[in-house]
Amino acid sequence: MDLLLRRQRRLERLEDIGCSSTDFDQLMAERRVSSSTAGKNQKNRRSRRKKSFFR
Repeated sequence: MDLLLRRQRRLERLEDIGCSSTDFDQLMAERRVSSSTAGKNQKNRRSRRKKSFFR
């Protein structure tokens, strides 16, 4: 029952700002893709080899 109520409120909020639920879902999917590629780039930059303590 809570799930249906939350969905209804979400649809009402999206309607208030003039956005359809499919537009919003598409926008979120694009953000997920861009954030995951940004995360991979950061991971590659951070994976520098640490210097050995005994060198």
